[in-house]
Amino acid sequence: TTTATNGSITLSPAGGTYNDLDIALKQQTGRLIEKLITMKLVKDGVDHRSLGEMIFHGQNDMFINHMDYGDIACHSAFTEGQKLRMRDALTSVRSSLLSSLACQTPCAIEFDASFNSSPASPVPVGTEVAFINTTGPTTGITWSLNGMEFGSSDTVTYVFAEEGTYAVLLTVEDSVNYCLSTVGQTIAVVCPGDASFTTSATGWNGVQCERG
Repeated sequence: TTTATNGSITLSPAGGTYNDLDIALKQQTGRLIEKLITMKLVKDGVDHRSLGEMIFHGQNDMFINHMDYGDIACHSAFTEGQKLRMRDALTSVRSSLLSSLACQTPCAIEFDASFNSSPASPVPVGTEVAFINTTGPTTGITWSLNGMEFGSSDTVTYVFAEEGTYAVLLTVEDSVNYCLSTVGQTIAVVCPGDASFTTSATGWNGVQCERG
């Protein structure tokens, strides 16, 4: 409740007493703040009438605004004033942002993974093959064989104990822009020796075949 006594106002149950001078100062301060904000909105080219009404006369919150404290899923727009302020900053005190590397494609510097294998494919069963990273400066290296990781250094080796075809992949991370690049090789593992056979003109059971 509010009680007026001898030129002062008492608020309860919260308590506190405000005299006429206090109230007058608060009202004058509020009007001054509203005037300053309105002047700024006019300078920024904003419709200060609608925005001022929203601020000082209890209109609905602009929940779609990216600067709003509401649900971020509802954000979809900036006001004209916010747009002008951001553009002004990027062409004046924050102009260095436009030449920052952060505005460029992360992997603008050419970066392609590469490696050599020794001995080269195909190799006999039981051969130990060395894989050497030839990419250049990297901060992260991952070797995988048929989808299973088996090394993380510049040079790794693997013994192929069974015949078959194996996919070797190298994934590396650039030490400058931290970009990833992957390259692969196929290693064919074969059994030693070559199958062969011969033929003769003799038919089954030693019977000679003749042309009619």
